Amino acid sequence: MTKRVKIITGVITPFPISGYVSKTVNKVALRYMFAANGKVTIGAAYFEEMPASGVDIFLNIHRGDDVNSTSIFTKEKFIVIEPDIEVKAGDRLVISIAPKGAEKVSGIWTSFLWVPTTKDAEIKQFVISELERIEKEGG
Repeated sequence: MTKRVKIITGVITPFPISGYVSKTVNKVALRYMFAANGKVTIGAAYFEEMPASGVDIFLNIHRGDDVNSTSIFTKEKFIVIEPDIEVKAGDRLVISIAPKGAEKVSGIWTSFLWVPTTKDAEIKQFVISELERIEKEGG
C-alpha cells in the first residue's frame, strides 16, 4: 500500500522597487542596486506636473563601466512600462527623466517589479502534515 503525500509549494513574489522625488537631481528619479540575478518585468511612472512637451524616461542598467539604456517618450501623466530587462547581481538601475522642452517636471512617482532568478530565490516545499505540525507549535 502506497501512502499519498500532499505537497504545497510556496512561490516567491516579485520585489517592488519604488520611489518618489519632488524634483530630480541631475535628472535622476530612482536608483537601485540588484543583490541577485533576475529580471525587471513591469513598472509605472506618474508625474504630478507633466510638461506639455512631454518627457523622455531613461532606464539605465549600469554593469561595471558599461551602460545599457532604454528610452521611452510620453506626454501622459501615468504610464505603464514593460522593460523586460535581465539584470545580474551588482547591476545598478538608474531611472532618469528629461523634459523635452524648457518646462520642468515634478512630483515623480516610479515603481517597478524585479523577479529574482529561480536559483537565487528560496523555494520551499512542505508536506501538508508538516504545515499542520508547524501551526500547532505556533509558527
